[in-house]
Amino acid sequence: HGMRRDLFDALESVSTVTREERTGRRLQREGPPTEAPFYLDVDIWNPGADDRQRELTNVFREFVQARGGRVVRDPLVTPSLFLFKVEADQSLLEELLRLDLVSLVDLPPNPPPEDSFDLLAQVIPPNPLPPIPSDGPQACVVDSGVTAGHPLLRDLVIDDEDFDSGEGTATDLNGHGTQVGGLVVYGDIARRMQGNEWLPQVNLYSAKVLRNDPNSPDPTSPDATFPVEERVENQLTRAIEHFHRGYRCRVFNLSIGHKDRLYTGGRQLPWAEVLDELARRLDIVIVVSAGNVSDPEMPPAIHSAQFKEQVAESLKEPRHRLIDPATSALSLTVGAVARRDDPSMLSLAAGTQLAASEIGCPSPFTRCGPGVAGAVKPEVVAYGGNFGLDSIAGQPVWRRNDQNLAEPTLNRDFVGGRLLRAVCGTSLAAAQVTHVAARMEAALRNDFQAEPSQNLVRALLVNSARPSDNVSNYFDTGDMLDTVGYGQPNVEYCWSTPNRVSLVAEDIVPYRTFHIYSLVIPEEFIQEPGRRSICVSLAYDPPTRLSRRDYIATAMWLEVFGGLTTEQVIENRSRYEGDGKPPTVPPRNRLRFSPAGQAIRMSTVQKRSWSSNQGTVFANRPDPSGDASLHIFCRLPREIPKSLGRRFSAVCLGSHLGA
Repeated sequence: HGMRRDLFDALESVSTVTREERTGRRLQREGPPTEAPFYLDVDIWNPGADDRQRELTNVFREFVQARGGRVVRDPLVTPSLFLFKVEADQSLLEELLRLDLVSLVDLPPNPPPEDSFDLLAQVIPPNPLPPIPSDGPQACVVDSGVTAGHPLLRDLVIDDEDFDSGEGTATDLNGHGTQVGGLVVYGDIARRMQGNEWLPQVNLYSAKVLRNDPNSPDPTSPDATFPVEERVENQLTRAIEHFHRGYRCRVFNLSIGHKDRLYTGGRQLPWAEVLDELARRLDIVIVVSAGNVSDPEMPPAIHSAQFKEQVAESLKEPRHRLIDPATSALSLTVGAVARRDDPSMLSLAAGTQLAASEIGCPSPFTRCGPGVAGAVKPEVVAYGGNFGLDSIAGQPVWRRNDQNLAEPTLNRDFVGGRLLRAVCGTSLAAAQVTHVAARMEAALRNDFQAEPSQNLVRALLVNSARPSDNVSNYFDTGDMLDTVGYGQPNVEYCWSTPNRVSLVAEDIVPYRTFHIYSLVIPEEFIQEPGRRSICVSLAYDPPTRLSRRDYIATAMWLEVFGGLTTEQVIENRSRYEGDGKPPTVPPRNRLRFSPAGQAIRMSTVQKRSWSSNQGTVFANRPDPSGDASLHIFCRLPREIPKSLGRRFSAVCLGSHLGA
């Protein structure tokens, strides 16, 4: 009686489940299909006892069949639910929505057509592959080597070197480096598969630093690991310096990490410090993966929609914190998001009927920030795959290699014609961002006839990033910065179009000084109907030192003002160095850019955005008869020790007017 009393005391209310509460998000948004029959995902409450589970399955199957429907497969069983796939019509749908046994009814996931791919489709690469110009994009993969003889990599690997991996060859004997290298060359391989269009866009260098783990629990698929004979920091430094010095390579991919070295706050991690020193000294772009969690938490959800919500919530747990070197302040750190949430039909036969994450939302295994001193980490995300929910002996388990949910990439063991495989990991996401960074670096280099700083490449790449609309269903602004950063980059945003313009500037900012960029806002941007946006990005490379209390020597920040003269901006901000509450600005001159400047201030690459259907905020002009204006204010407050030199900065402004 005591346990029963405690149970009832814990209840806040008791009510029946309504039809609306049983209706899933997609069914609410799109309504029932017009053509029957159609498929439904139906969640049924789990009665608990084994004999009642069998009885419930039979009863529900008979209920569906009596109304002209069909239960497609045996259900996937979780501690709370039976997950059924049902073929139905409109009449059966209505009855299911009123059935007490039902927890939720929804339409199955349906990814956008441009993100669909068939891993079993035949891949026919051109022979020979189209060459990439010698002054075209190039990047170096620091990993387990690359299989240069792969049909999709022939003549694209300019040079490969083994940096004492212990295997005595620069060839990839593991597969991880080939998977990463393929995505660096082709970018989004899933898109390449759709039309069998294999156009390589990045020349590749391979620095082999990893080898097969001799102690791997699965010798048929061993992990890649560093040799024990040399410090990892030395290996990484030698590899990066070799390809920068010998080939002037300026974009490097490191889809590697120390899984046992978790960042829990405080001082910077040692691998990350080495990368920061290299990035600043060599002026190179380093892209690193956020790292993977091998055993993400299995949520005790009561229906499938809540399952995805709980997966998203679990990303805040300590086990999902970043690992070394993902905390590198001057590198771009990349997390993973899900491309698809529809398990393959082959997997459905094995019991997989539910994906862990919604399309465009963080993958269940990805690691999250913040970084050192609260910096935004990861700064960007890309597709890295999704896990499915499976059942073994009645217990829910993760399915990690579903051919729909995992990310397609190159297969090292291509003998027999299987050129591609599907795997999951932030390694793959980092490789796709490296592809974008390499193309942006080459475009800037060829347009300006000079090497762009790594700051400019980072600023432009982050400026191009946008989060998926679905992410806001699960995270507020602060949590979004820790999980997806500024979003997913788009290489097409490197160039201006009739409806979009990108303005870039590179400057040296001495300590205790500021820069102001004054821009005229076109009348079309103010008056024309449609959605308009402005994104302002800043990247800088401050001196870093592990022995110092503040790892980053000083922080830079940016603010945006409208309707003020340059003199008014100087008067308002010239004495403010970022500490405490800033001087007030008249409300009519405040442009509500997001996120707040204080939230991203310790990040070496920052982005703030404004978007609206109206441009009237810019109608407040300093001179009523003059142009509408925008001022970007960049400040470097404290003195940098002379032994460490001064920083370079890069500012990127992107504006867009939609149709």
